[in-house]
Amino acid sequence: MVGIAVSNSILVVDFANERLRQGDQLREAVVHSARIRMRPILITTLVTVVGLLPIALTSEASAPLARTAIEGLAVSTVLALILIQWMFEPFYSATLEEESK
Repeated sequence: MVGIAVSNSILVVDFANERLRQGDQLREAVVHSARIRMRPILITTLVTVVGLLPIALTSEASAPLARTAIEGLAVSTVLALILIQWMFEPFYSATLEEESK
């Protein structure tokens, strides 16, 4: 679950950096990267949730772990698509200010 969450966030940030290198404005690059990468992120999450669903519904021993993974993926998907956009701009601006000093 953690690997998928980190990978989703890296996808959004890496694509935003690529758009910035191509000359896009900061806000445009961040919003565009989240919009373009939303489909692969949602597909990855959906496939993982569908794979864990039988375990979460049937197995008594592994059900709590599967339910936790499903909930964690749902939360991390929302965070990767929304929170990363919100946090990218201040961190990127702070990095530019430090580099210019």
